[in-house]
Amino acid sequence: MVPTFERGVRMSAHNQHRLVILAVVTALACILLLVRLGYLQIWQGAELARASVAQRLERLTGGSGRGLIVDRLGRPLTSPGEVLAAGVFPNQVKDLRALLDACERLGADRQAVAMRVITGNGSPFWVSTGVDPSQTGQVAGLVLAPLVERYGPESLATHVTGYLRPADGVGMDGLERVYQEVLSMGEPGGVAAVVDGQAHLIPGLGFRMVPAQGQATVKTTIDRDVQWAVERTMDQHLIERGAVVVLDPANGDVLALASRPDFDPNRPGDFLYDEGRPFLNRALLAYPPGSVFKLVAATAALEEGLVSPSALFSCGGAVQVGNHVFHCAAEHGHGTLNLCGALAESCNVAFIELGAQLGRDMILKYAQSLGFGVSTGINLPGEAPGTFPTAGEVGPVATANLTIGQGTLLATPLQVARAYACVASGGYLPSIRLIKEVKDGDGKIIYAGDAPARKRVLTSETCAILRRALQAAVQEGTGQRAAVAGVPAGGKTGTAQREGAAAGMTMAAHAWFAGFASVENPHYVIVVFIEEGSSGPLRAAPVFRDIVARLSGGIND
Repeated sequence: MVPTFERGVRMSAHNQHRLVILAVVTALACILLLVRLGYLQIWQGAELARASVAQRLERLTGGSGRGLIVDRLGRPLTSPGEVLAAGVFPNQVKDLRALLDACERLGADRQAVAMRVITGNGSPFWVSTGVDPSQTGQVAGLVLAPLVERYGPESLATHVTGYLRPADGVGMDGLERVYQEVLSMGEPGGVAAVVDGQAHLIPGLGFRMVPAQGQATVKTTIDRDVQWAVERTMDQHLIERGAVVVLDPANGDVLALASRPDFDPNRPGDFLYDEGRPFLNRALLAYPPGSVFKLVAATAALEEGLVSPSALFSCGGAVQVGNHVFHCAAEHGHGTLNLCGALAESCNVAFIELGAQLGRDMILKYAQSLGFGVSTGINLPGEAPGTFPTAGEVGPVATANLTIGQGTLLATPLQVARAYACVASGGYLPSIRLIKEVKDGDGKIIYAGDAPARKRVLTSETCAILRRALQAAVQEGTGQRAAVAGVPAGGKTGTAQREGAAAGMTMAAHAWFAGFASVENPHYVIVVFIEEGSSGPLRAAPVFRDIVARLSGGIND
């Protein structure tokens, strides 16, 4: 009996050992199962849920899902809006004749709709936009839903934002082109039919709106209110071709940038052959700057100690340089005036004399220090660098033309604005900044934008003298039509002869005004350019005035 008992004990211990192993294996399996379930439900739950729903949805895209281009406060510049549209879900159509009758009432092509329903693969499609619900009635398979329009009626800064190619929604100009990869990351929203495996609508679910997801955001330095004031003023002054730039002189932020003629970004194809060439961003194109460039010679003379503010010049109305006669706007001359008076009255004779003392190379040196002749680096396509006279263009006549902003010298409105911002800020040349930051669809900053930067290129004493001279130009000189009651402003007019006019061709001059408000604490530097505007004092100065008035509350509309 003893041997039998011992054998039973040994068998019992063996079974216990097997049970322990089985328990451990079972526990490990349960743990692995729980881990797997947790992974699927927690880490992959949202993705699997979306995939599951997608298998049961027939979707009709209600917009591109494209990211937003916004102003400095996050307000969309493209002013996206919604328009009521009619879409067809072929798998849900019960009465084809009733559907076609309803589509025909909405202005859709009856035959085209029929062909897509009958021969298509069942994919939903839009048939009409801007519909009146009373025209349709209740028709199975026809759904009314909001369709997102990227460019709404309140869109601004078209030459900054750019436009999309209608065929595929790819950015073709402006920030739409520069940030195409980022802006196209999102998933479009729309309307969807929730169906079963037989493509039948699931009771209680039916049609539902699907929001857009993952939209990136490009935040600019543009101030929508300033941009609106600029564009409103340009259109009221009937500017057919021209540009306006507004900078913050403290940091170089572009607060507004507008060009005319404008175009409708919803229908870019309609403007391809427009004689006004509306796709050109004239704020970034180079033109002869005319008398707004006289600021450079005045700056050079003061910085080099060549003349004092009280130095006197004598103007009899014209001066001969070589075999060329240069005239002043004042037919009988300005008489005797000092440097500030010469700048205020835009005296050609005084500045040609000053240019002769400075010399060509000294003028070009200060022009370069003020940012002329090189691109500003604004993050937009198509910026021209401007041009200086070539090495072969030397001599008294070429120097005289350079001093008064004529000849082969070319500058962009943005470059002129940057130079005047340097004077307005007390001698600091700012870097131009258009982009504050770029965020992906999750709100993560993927580009922080360039930090505001500036460098001192002029003394504060020189800038103080120039600001007083430019204020005098508005109070009693050529810029009097730029004056705004209660707002001390300074600025310079320019009337630039177009290339070819010297050869006897009758060509209207370009009109300029470059200035700032106020004088002691400038918040805005504003440059107005009107292509073939004929007269800076008559055409460009009043535009500056009305922009400042709107920004200061003097004009309410």
